[in-house]
Amino acid sequence: MTQQNEQFSECSLMPRETQSRCRPARVAIMIGLGSMVGAILIGFFVYVKGLSMAGSSPFIWLALGCIVVSGVILPVALAALYYTFYRYEQRRKATEKEHSRLEKYLRHAQKMEAIGALAGGIAHDFNNILYAIQGYVDLAMQDVDRDTEVYGFLEEIAIGNKRATELVKQILALGMQSEQKRQPLRLSIMVREVAKFLKSALPPGIELVLEVNDKDDFVMADPGQIHQILLNLCTNACQSMCSGPGRLGIRQDTLLLEKSDYGLPPGLYTQLTVSDSGKGVPPEDAERIFDPYFTTKDPGDGTGLGLATVHSLVKNLGGSIVFESAQGQGSIFTVLLPACEPAEAVEETSTDRMINLAGNEHILLVDDEAPIVYSMQLALRRLGYRISSTTSPVEALSIFRSEGQDIDVIITDYSMPHMSGLDLAKDIHAVRSDIPILLCTGFSEIVKNDEARGAGIRECIMKPIKSRDLAMAVRHVLKEVPCIA
Repeated sequence: MTQQNEQFSECSLMPRETQSRCRPARVAIMIGLGSMVGAILIGFFVYVKGLSMAGSSPFIWLALGCIVVSGVILPVALAALYYTFYRYEQRRKATEKEHSRLEKYLRHAQKMEAIGALAGGIAHDFNNILYAIQGYVDLAMQDVDRDTEVYGFLEEIAIGNKRATELVKQILALGMQSEQKRQPLRLSIMVREVAKFLKSALPPGIELVLEVNDKDDFVMADPGQIHQILLNLCTNACQSMCSGPGRLGIRQDTLLLEKSDYGLPPGLYTQLTVSDSGKGVPPEDAERIFDPYFTTKDPGDGTGLGLATVHSLVKNLGGSIVFESAQGQGSIFTVLLPACEPAEAVEETSTDRMINLAGNEHILLVDDEAPIVYSMQLALRRLGYRISSTTSPVEALSIFRSEGQDIDVIITDYSMPHMSGLDLAKDIHAVRSDIPILLCTGFSEIVKNDEARGAGIRECIMKPIKSRDLAMAVRHVLKEVPCIA
């Protein structure tokens, strides 16, 4: 508010910018009013003087002329006065409108920040629950024959757990707390992948029209972010056409901005357009279309997170999203992302299929959630590891101080009461600097690379993680296999 107040004069409600623009008009009005008053006074004086002099008709005509001239000046001066205050009123309304827009933007930013903080906390706890479910499902699937009905049930649980994990990723993306490994990606390839998936999942009667341009289609992003943007926009489009036949259009092309537009600087952009022939969005709802938890769907048919997530992801990638809709004529979402230079091809390997994940090393597990500790303990013991576990970081430090030379790897959670995983790693590293440490986290807390390396942390793994992936990470920190991405 301080900056806004500085734009106004202490003695006037008129903005300083408007005052400077209106100053010439005020000067003209003052000159006109002064001339008018002077002409009237001179005319009146000459007229009175002429009446007192016999045969002085020229004076009378001169006086009348002055009065007539003043009659011309008066309307002109009044017109200038009216014009000045009319322009001032127009500028005042424009200033108030801009002020209202900025206040609305500030409230929206504050709301997004608050929701992001809340989402991060919820996602952390929810990820711990999903981690335990994933761990026990993996253990159960190892003990059940693949041909049995029970194995099918377990697979369905695993699929549901994966869907819940994706939902958590959306919540984390909304709060900008999800881990993002950006790399140059070919948007055209990802668009084709999503289109291939959609063809088998679209409701009957919806036609998919795909237009892809392979030229200058590299963007710097995380693959999961692009998939979320595409799937959320397409899902929203399909839901708007659920009542009947329709057309879903996906178009990818390039756009060169020669001047600033869409809130973006000039440059080359990759343009992604998702259109539908649905019912459209009412004008009164258009301004809230990207608000978190706002939905035009019936209760139970939508969470209100899809478009809010898309908006958050696009902004985080340095892009812009534009929404157009007319009721009864469908909607068009246009996403602009900065184009980047192509990446060098990297040969992929599949060493994880050939390696033996078993081991006999001694692992210390630390997590304040007992179900997580137990499931990790069972999974790693089945692979031959010796396990010490605790739900207290303080107790874990005590165990390490007494048995530190016999421990080969430490796996610790990040967020724990009394002591964080990073602080625990620092204390352990002070006792023995060569001990490899795996840091688990339910969401990507801000840990600087230098600080993590200084604490002895070799890898950070994201909850929930499959038992096989956890074993792969253990072998990696022991320098036997590459770590999974």
